[in-house]
This record gives sequence, structure tokens and C-alpha cells, in this order.
Amino acid sequence: MKIIIIVLFILLCNCLEAKQYDVDTLVYNGSTDKLINIVVLGDGYIESELSSFVEHSQKFAQNITDETPFKEYCKYFNVFIIKTASNVSGAAMRPDSLIDNFYGSTFGYAGIDRLLVPTNYNALNTSLYENTPYFDQVIMLVNTEKYGGSGGWIATSSINSAAQEIVKHELGHSFALLADEYYAGDNYAHEAINMSKETDSSKVRWKKWIGDENVGIYQHCCDGNSSLWYKPSNKCKMEALNNTFCPVCRQAIIERIYAYTSPIYDYFPKDTVLYIDKESFVFKIIKLQTSNFTLTSNWYLNDNYINNNYDSLVINKNVLSSGINNVLYVVNDTSTYLRSDSIGAVISFSRLWKINNSPSSIDEISSNEYKVKIYPIPASDYFSIKIESEMNMDNVEINIYNTNAQLLKKITNIDPKYIRVDLNDITDKVLLIDIKENGNLIYQNKIIKR
Repeated sequence: MKIIIIVLFILLCNCLEAKQYDVDTLVYNGSTDKLINIVVLGDGYIESELSSFVEHSQKFAQNITDETPFKEYCKYFNVFIIKTASNVSGAAMRPDSLIDNFYGSTFGYAGIDRLLVPTNYNALNTSLYENTPYFDQVIMLVNTEKYGGSGGWIATSSINSAAQEIVKHELGHSFALLADEYYAGDNYAHEAINMSKETDSSKVRWKKWIGDENVGIYQHCCDGNSSLWYKPSNKCKMEALNNTFCPVCRQAIIERIYAYTSPIYDYFPKDTVLYIDKESFVFKIIKLQTSNFTLTSNWYLNDNYINNNYDSLVINKNVLSSGINNVLYVVNDTSTYLRSDSIGAVISFSRLWKINNSPSSIDEISSNEYKVKIYPIPASDYFSIKIESEMNMDNVEINIYNTNAQLLKKITNIDPKYIRVDLNDITDKVLLIDIKENGNLIYQNKIIKR
């Protein structure tokens, strides 16, 4: 797993054989297998400057966790540092005139003076893989006051006075796959979460944000020359430092966080298939709550809602049906920072247990953790479903009900890549959806229709 505090990884390896370096923890919120791990590397710090590297890394980690939306999801990140020393301080000024720093960091990459890039990929890969089994995002701090940085798979920044902002901008590229919102030229333009040639407000990928927080369709331009590319905002950190992330980029960062990890940090019992061998069963979820408490949860027993916003549940034996009983926990992120369309969705995660109240063999029962996305919410003419779990879609059915439990639609023969539910023939404004695999409930939620 994965980020927002920071993992400082610095490497010094000018020999061919693997070498171990000091790895320190700046922030630890939980298992590296379950959270987002940021690794920070330092280039151009000689041995006597390593204490400065640590101080710089600590400041960067704190600064990032003060920035929305990273601060709301700060519990989802670990931050580590690897301490290594360069033979020479600073960075090279040109790629054809490298200095003896550890990662080969140089300005002037691709002919752009401020583009600061580490070029010693052998040192990067060897150092990371030999010194840590976990890294989801790498940050490179380069010990020079000259203004510069870059995105790519490593978010790179100098320690210029604007460096705190540079790192956050470059994380927008490296972590959330965002495009620049300043105009660098058509040769750097491409369809992205926050860049498009589309000018139709009903089709552009950020259409659900248009009209809110100054989101619109703004033309890129530079030096009086118009561009065919458009952006969602004129005031975003992806355009100019010291701005906040615009709503479109803010949502993209949250979506990326959930691509790496789940709010369900742990669960009990560990066995997800249970026998009737006691009078009651206790279920417990440990979840990673956001700092603004946007996560809501629900419990279901055999398709029936039984509890909400509690992370524990007791099921007594006498309420169980004969056969297989499903106990389902669903957690949703209701953040106002999330609005559905192609760049986002209502995000749900679930945990399913099966209680075997019959003589059938336990080996015949299986259980999985399911991740389901529903978008757009609220829906209008349709909504789409994305199921990010391994299953045989031939055995999956989707049911849409009104609040009187009347079945309005049953969907089978599902395309695993794209599930679209047409609502044009439905007049109800509040709908219920459930998804079943082999007849077993794996997901249930409410849909609001505009």
C-alpha cells in the first residue's frame, strides 16, 4: 500500500554490488501491505548534509499533509526515508555535464532549464529494491536552491524557497496522473483527467463539476497563441504554485488513493466462512476514517439492512435462516470532494462473511472482498457500475428496486468491462440496488435519481 506522509529514501551506491542504507520512518499509520508508502530519496547531499536532508524531508511530509485532499486522507499513508550520501553537493546544470551526485540529478533535461530530473536509473532501481520491499510513490529532494522539479514516476524538487509547493504540484503528476494546467505547448498536451479537447459541457470529463467552485472549460493559451486544449480551472495548483488543487484534481487525488488502498484496514473474524458452533457471532471492522469523517457504513443480513454507522455487529444464532447466511458490511465515502463521472464515482468497499447453518460442506463456500463503484450519483438518465473484483460475471445479477421493494430491473449477461443501467423508463427518485453473485448478496446501496 501507500502515501501522504512521506517515505524518505536516499541511496548511495557507486559499486555494482547491492548495498544497504539506513531506512528511517517519518510517519507510520499501519501495515506497509495495506497503506500507501511514500519513499523520499535525497540527491546531492554529502555526508555532513544528511541531517539537513532529514529536516527537509520532515518539513515536506508535514507540508503535504496540510494540503487538501491529502490532509483528509493522511491516515492512509506511511512515510519513510533512506539516507545516502553523494560525493558532491547539488545538481548538474546540464545532462551532458553530470556531477558526482548519487542519482545523477540534473537541470536542463529535454532542453528545459528548470526541468530537474534524476538520470541514474540503475542507482534508483537498485537502491529502492535493495533497501525496501515497499514503495508506492517516490519523492526526490535535490540539494540545490535553484528552482526546478519534474513529474514522471518520481516527483522531483529542488530545495528552492518554493520547494514545498513544487513537491505538491509534482505529486499531482506522479501520484494522480494529472496534466499541467499552464500551457507548455501542444507537444506536451494529451487527454487527461484535467485536460481535454472537448468543449461540449455535457460531454467533457469534468462536466459534473461545471459551475461549482469556478469550474468551467477554459482554453489553454500562451504568449497570445491559442490552443485546442482546455482545462477545468484558471486557479489550480497544477497551473500555478500557491493555489489549492481545483475540484477536478482534488477528486482525482482521492480516486488515486482508493486505487491503492481500502478504508477497510482489518476485520474480524478472519475466517470469512463460519459454522454454527456458538450462540452468537461478533463481527468487527477496523476502518481508516478520514479526518473529516466522510465514511459511512451499513450492515446487512441476507439482503436485509440491520445496522448502520457501527463498525461492530453481533448476530444471534436464533435469527439465522437454514442454509447459508450472508453477513455484509459496506463502507461508502460520502465526501463532497467526490462527484461522479468518468473521473470519479461513489466509492464503496465491502466485506462478506458466510455463516453455514446447514450440514453442507464448508469447502463449497467461498468469500471475497468486493470493490464497487457507482457513478454518476445523483444519477439522471443512467448510472454506470464498475466491479473491481475477480468473479465470473456469468453468475452475477444486478437488481434495481423502488422503496416499496418492487423489482424494477434485473440485469444479467453482464459485460465485465462496462455496466450501464438506463433509468429513462423509471420515474422513482429513490432506488435501491443490490448485486448478487451465485445468488449471494455482495453489494447493496441507495441510488438518488435527479
